Amino acid sequence: MKKNTVTSFVFVLAALALTACGSSSTRDFTTSGLGGGGGGTTGGSTGGSIGGGGNINNDPLAPEFTAVLTGATGAQPVAEQDFGTSKLLRVKVTPLSAQNLLASSPYPNWVFPYGCLQLKVTVNGITRQTQVLRVANVYQEPNSPCANSPEWQVLEFSNSSVGAPIDATVTVSNAVYDNCRGLDPMDYGGTCNPYWNGYTWITPSPGMKAVFANHVVAATIAVQVDGTYLEE
Repeated sequence: MKKNTVTSFVFVLAALALTACGSSSTRDFTTSGLGGGGGGTTGGSTGGSIGGGGNINNDPLAPEFTAVLTGATGAQPVAEQDFGTSKLLRVKVTPLSAQNLLASSPYPNWVFPYGCLQLKVTVNGITRQTQVLRVANVYQEPNSPCANSPEWQVLEFSNSSVGAPIDATVTVSNAVYDNCRGLDPMDYGGTCNPYWNGYTWITPSPGMKAVFANHVVAATIAVQVDGTYLEE
C-alpha cells in the first residue's frame, strides 16, 4: 500500500512539471516582439470586446505600421495602409512621442511635445474615434486631459464586414493633441502658460486642440486580421 502511494505521488509531480513547461512556452511567445508597438497597461475597445487568453494558436503577430500626421493643412494629414481580405479586423492605436517638425518648417530640428493624442480610424467608410490616449513615459499635469487615460486602445471593425471577408484600407486622420502651441515648445498638458505674442499676453486654453500645420504626431497602428495575434 505504501509503495502504491509513492508511485502515485511521483506520477502527479511529473504531470505538474509537464504542465509548467507548457505554460512557460506560451508565456515566452506572447511577451516577445510586442505587436502593439509598446506597453499599454490598460486599454479600451469601441464596438466590441477586447480579446484575451494569450496566443494559444501561436499565430504571427498582427501587422503594424506607423502613422505620422500633421494638422489638417499640413503635408501629412492622413496615413493609410491596405490589408488583405479578412473577416476579423481590429485596430490597436498606441500613441508615440513627438517627432521633429516637418522638413519644410523653418525649424525642422525642433520638437513640440504632447502628452495626449486622439485619432480617428476609418476602415472602408466606417469611422471610429479613439478616446484621449496618454503618451507613454510623458509626465502629465494634474489637469491633463489624459492624466488617467490608457496608453492604447483597440477599435473593433469586424462587425463592419457583416460576416463577409473584406479588403480593408485603414485610414488614420483628424489628430488632436494637448500642446498649447505657445512660444515654449515644452508647454503642454494642463498648464498652458501665458505668453507674449509681441503685442499682448495670450493665455492658451487647456484641453485638446487640432494639431498645428507643421507639428508632427505619430502612433503605432497594429491591425489584427484572420490568422494573426494582437498583443493586449
